[in-house]
Amino acid sequence: MVFRFCPAWELPDSTRSRLARFLDNQPTAHPFQYLEWSPLGSALRTRSYCCWTEEGGEIHAFARANVIHPASRFLSLHRALVLNRGPVCDSPEILAPFLEQLVPAARELGFVYLDINPEFVGTELAGVAPILASNGWQLQGSLRASLRLELVPDAKALLAGFRKTTRHEIRRAEQAGISIQCARDDRDFEIFCELLGAMADEKHFSAASRADLRHVWRGIISDRSRGVLLMANHEAEHLGGVIVVRAARRAWYVWGATRKNLPYSVGHLLQWHAIQWAKQAGCTEYDFGGYTVGATGGPAFFKHGFCDRVVEFLPVHRLVLNQARYERCMSWARWRTGERTASGEPPVAPAIGAP
Repeated sequence: MVFRFCPAWELPDSTRSRLARFLDNQPTAHPFQYLEWSPLGSALRTRSYCCWTEEGGEIHAFARANVIHPASRFLSLHRALVLNRGPVCDSPEILAPFLEQLVPAARELGFVYLDINPEFVGTELAGVAPILASNGWQLQGSLRASLRLELVPDAKALLAGFRKTTRHEIRRAEQAGISIQCARDDRDFEIFCELLGAMADEKHFSAASRADLRHVWRGIISDRSRGVLLMANHEAEHLGGVIVVRAARRAWYVWGATRKNLPYSVGHLLQWHAIQWAKQAGCTEYDFGGYTVGATGGPAFFKHGFCDRVVEFLPVHRLVLNQARYERCMSWARWRTGERTASGEPPVAPAIGAP
């Protein structure tokens, strides 16, 4: 089996198409692994690498790997490689041999550490975690979780499966005359960005940058089967919107925003239409984009009204490739986030080019 590792910007269009076709047929594919996806957050807005294995022209595993600078961009040699929601493999058995080839390639290029978090779920989780642990991969954080709605039933059955209050909120918004439409042009997109920014300010969270959102929007309008921006309107007023994207046979709710202090729940109606879009696009599952198990309010409570099927994913696992650089890198990262050493002084900066 041949292992390929190269900068994403060097890939010819023919290879990009092959990799997209591979992802389109993988149950663990995720939008973040597609080459067209813009990395989330300014820390990831850099060039990326692609690595895959193939045999006889057939791809068996793939990962888009983003380059980050955990301490500072000024410490250019202290870089890490992050496989966000990757690698994507034919089966868990392929993961170990794939990583055995990726690790020396990343070490040769001077990366400080590797992070992975593939989308394995269910019984596959139990077999993957011990393999990683036995090869030196360290657990970072806890299990990730989300809610996934099966889309096989017809629309009437799907609606009947929602929580009673969720169905009530959908009907109230419909009776109020709220219309849901696919975004038509850049003007709709800019309105959505304004709504998202206003909600982020109100609820004190960091919204995705407009540049990242625009990159995803461009991908959507270039291939309408890949995703949709749905906008909620009442007469001439724009009340909210959601962005949903597709990978293989699954759709993901990625971003959503609504105006505050409305007399009805625009969010419930938007989600219902997003679910119907995913079903019409041929998806068999709808992922609500993350879920906090045990939460009794907020977004988790809202999402739970549509679905009670919780799926858990492998937590992030990290492999340190250069212990000395890693310790310096993490020391500087802690300093940048406000932590201090016991003496109250910043750590000594590693010399550029130090091993």
